[in-house]
Amino acid sequence: MTSCKAPWSHIWVENTGKIKPCCVFDGEPYNHYIDPQHAFDSIENREIRKRMMEGVLPECEGCEMHKDFRHFDIEDPAIRTLEISFDNNCNFKCVHCNSKFSYLWYSEDDELSLMDFNRTALYKFENEVEVDVSQLESVKFAGGEPFLSRRCLEMVRSLPKECTVMFNTNNSIFPVEWMDALLRLQRVVIIFSIDGVNEVGEFARYGYKQKRQDRNIRKWLQVRSRHPNIQVHVNYCSHAYNALDFHNTERHLASVGLTPDVCKISIDNVKEPDYLDLRYFPDETKALVEEHIHEERILNWMHSKEFDKGLMMKFLNFTTYLEQRQQLPDDCVVIYESLLNAV
Repeated sequence: MTSCKAPWSHIWVENTGKIKPCCVFDGEPYNHYIDPQHAFDSIENREIRKRMMEGVLPECEGCEMHKDFRHFDIEDPAIRTLEISFDNNCNFKCVHCNSKFSYLWYSEDDELSLMDFNRTALYKFENEVEVDVSQLESVKFAGGEPFLSRRCLEMVRSLPKECTVMFNTNNSIFPVEWMDALLRLQRVVIIFSIDGVNEVGEFARYGYKQKRQDRNIRKWLQVRSRHPNIQVHVNYCSHAYNALDFHNTERHLASVGLTPDVCKISIDNVKEPDYLDLRYFPDETKALVEEHIHEERILNWMHSKEFDKGLMMKFLNFTTYLEQRQQLPDDCVVIYESLLNAV
């Protein structure tokens, strides 16, 4: 028995062109491959399959994604699911991001790299990876922002109509030009990536405008009401700046139509950069968070590690840097002052 069938069915292509068995795999076995099919058929992947069947694959430790691949047949390996990004073209500068995924961070990354932050300044780039889509059953597009990518649109237009397609989007763009290509597909999942709402959202995702976000959500819900192949989800990125904002976000999303019966909210607890990770808060700040939110997926994560003074000092320095571009919202000030008192 195998614990995960991803090595027989899946490939992941980063926007830099790096290819891996999946986004979680802790290793880089395909560094010398530039073609996803060659990587999938490689000796290295055959070795990964062998070790998976033997239950000896520490690179996958802690991953729960095996459920996504359980229906595939290991007797007939083929790239049937794909996760891919083409570039770092994005119109936001999110606090947990960098120029690898949004070239707009280029100048700041250059400055931060001189301030003892682990940042590498990358300007706008695009990979040259080509993928055979003929056997694909599912594709997930990440970014940059996928609705800014012409190559993403070209791939969507070439996909088999039986394919399921997922977009991880900041929802700043309602892609009118894409609609014919999307509506012919069997299933389309639009995943709104959100870091909070109103002032917190606009601070955490520089470029985010709440009125525009609400308007585009309503447009997607109108499309969904007419076309049952369109689904909408929310992915909430939880970190130090929105530590008090989860339930505010839930309420606001419900007010514009994203009620629990319409979509689910998944939570991505941010690990990188580590100075935004809630797990390193001091006990006093963790207690403060517990007064405001009751979401176990966040609280359990927050309590899984101990206070790290050095990382919280780094958070304070990073916040001071960010305040040059935008005023810190009140909820963020509460967290900032709690950490300042602790360190």
